[in-house]
Amino acid sequence: GIELSLSGQPLEGLKVVAGAMLLQARVSGSTVDQGLIGNVPPGRSPAVIRLNADYGPAEWRGVSVNAQINHEDSNITTVDLGIRYNFKVYDAAASVRFDVKNLTNEYIWTVAGASGQYTPSPARRYTVRIAADF
Repeated sequence: GIELSLSGQPLEGLKVVAGAMLLQARVSGSTVDQGLIGNVPPGRSPAVIRLNADYGPAEWRGVSVNAQINHEDSNITTVDLGIRYNFKVYDAAASVRFDVKNLTNEYIWTVAGASGQYTPSPARRYTVRIAADF
């Protein structure tokens, strides 16, 4: 397999991280030779590509927006979006964040490890988080 990643700040306030994992996983041994199991393990995507971006220029005064695009196999792509506001509470760093996960509401079955058990991916969901460092 091959794993690649790139990160950088192409514009002021824009941070980007991109990564790809390409894998041709195979199983071998006597159980494969006897035809008891297949030679391709369950739950392994041959391609996973992710792109994360966070944009928060100084003039936005603590506000930033972010996105993640996650592509697996040839037909599964999910998109997450979020917005964050960093501020101070009595000189302590704090933030409030709103996220939308699985924005396009993709319905995907995933395989849980070597067990081969299929589980559906979570539908579109919204989260709000408030954090402070006291």
